[in-house]
Amino acid sequence: MRASLAGAVLVGCGLVLALPPGQGNNNLPGSGHGVCGTPHRYRCLGGNQPSYASRMPWITHTSGEPSSSVLTSSLPSSSIASTTSASTTSASTTSASTTSASTTSASTTSASTTSTLTTSASTTSTLTTGTLTTSTLTTSASTTSSAPPTVTTCELGTAMGWLEGDSITLNTQSGNGCNRWGWYETPTLAELQIGISGILYVGAGGNDIANAINVGDWTAFASPTGGVTVTYSLDPGYFIDEAHIDLDCLPIDTCAPGQYTFNSGALPNLPVYANPTPLQYPTCSGGSQAYLIIHGSINYPTSATTCEPPVAT
Repeated sequence: MRASLAGAVLVGCGLVLALPPGQGNNNLPGSGHGVCGTPHRYRCLGGNQPSYASRMPWITHTSGEPSSSVLTSSLPSSSIASTTSASTTSASTTSASTTSASTTSASTTSASTTSTLTTSASTTSTLTTGTLTTSTLTTSASTTSSAPPTVTTCELGTAMGWLEGDSITLNTQSGNGCNRWGWYETPTLAELQIGISGILYVGAGGNDIANAINVGDWTAFASPTGGVTVTYSLDPGYFIDEAHIDLDCLPIDTCAPGQYTFNSGALPNLPVYANPTPLQYPTCSGGSQAYLIIHGSINYPTSATTCEPPVAT
């Protein structure tokens, strides 16, 4: 059959085929060619009503239909019903599958929530493949902290200022308490205005610096008006907790630190210290010289529970 079927529409339970007139086989009614009874695949159903008798015997055409040439299928209703029923069953199955998936999703959410609530310090990994399966991995970590060690401040001993080539031992003086180790300097005002410096030694018994501990440096500087400032600079691990400075004219009448020209009092373990008020350089008579004694009490920090005895006083 060479007729072109322009469209097929499922209406209700029947199949209608629409064939535009004049198209396809030249023997189609309304084409201007062919008549009922011609030796083709079409025949008349009576009353000169041309009809199609194609290889699909259930398709008929009535010339009284509109020009759209509606073809009405004569398929048995059982066949149509069967088709519709199959379609309906398929749709119903899809809907049921959707509901099942929804139920599975709800179940998954509920199970995951319960697992999270019952494993506050755990990591939960859930894999769902049709059946909900939950695996839980619990990890624990412990942190050990200890308090920092307690630092104790211990007394190291007495420090005396020493200047190589210029220092004179205290025991050469006859003053009160001068029969001891230690040194004094005899700088001029001009020398102090330039500045002098030396080493702070602790425990130089017998004035032997080979046996002493070097704990830092000292400097002495005089302003143009004669104000003298002494600075203690301790090495790391050492502190000064009291400073004593004696600046006067010879002879030395006392070597007791508490009776020196300047006494700082207790200090809060400082690494650097200078007398806040400069000491006036003395004017000495009778050809006497000025002298300078630098003294300090030195401490050190330790984590030990007890302190060693001081090296020297």
